[in-house]
Amino acid sequence: MASVLIGMRRSGKTFRLYQEIQALRTSGIPLNRILYVNFEDDRLYPIEQGLMNKLLEAFYRLAPEARSSKAYLFLDEVQSVEGWARFARRILDTENVKLFVTGSSAKLLSSEVATEFRGRGCSTELLPLSFREFLVFRDMTPLESVPGARVRSTLEAALVEYLEIGGFPAVQTLDSNRCVQVLQDYVELVLLRDIIERHGISNAYAVRSFALTLLQHAGGRMSVHKTHNDLRS
Repeated sequence: MASVLIGMRRSGKTFRLYQEIQALRTSGIPLNRILYVNFEDDRLYPIEQGLMNKLLEAFYRLAPEARSSKAYLFLDEVQSVEGWARFARRILDTENVKLFVTGSSAKLLSSEVATEFRGRGCSTELLPLSFREFLVFRDMTPLESVPGARVRSTLEAALVEYLEIGGFPAVQTLDSNRCVQVLQDYVELVLLRDIIERHGISNAYAVRSFALTLLQHAGGRMSVHKTHNDLRS
């Protein structure tokens, strides 16, 4: 069975894999039975046909006991590799492995996981921090009952901050200027990698303009007709 973790970029998928690896190490699994590969590592590019199989065979050559025992494979950002699902199905059928996979939710949907793994994979979506998790991150205990005036003011201030910076883990400890810069980088990354490149859009300016319009009207109404005319002009 494969455990598939999907979610938008920078939501904490890689760190979640590290937690799983640490849990295995704590339970006594030796390091030579664990393989972690991040397929966005520039040293793997250009990704050639059969790269996954070459990596696995190299791992087994270095640690043959992993093949005779149970190996734990962590394939991070696997959506970058064409044909990854066929490789995953094959090793699940032919090798003694526990497989962990992560991928961007823009390229790897829950419905696609069900289709690709045909009952051999279970998907979990990882989201940025919720407001409750945001409070815990700041050592503030979420309340289960109606708070008093002082606590309510503290929670309201925290909510304003949450609405301003969101729940991405990496920005929680940054100053306001750096936080804005990182969030802008996230928007550019999602637009470029998950929308423009994936769908082969030639007019990148129109995509960025449309995204800006959506952000400016978040929580409000917008006219599709007016937006269409603005983009055409």
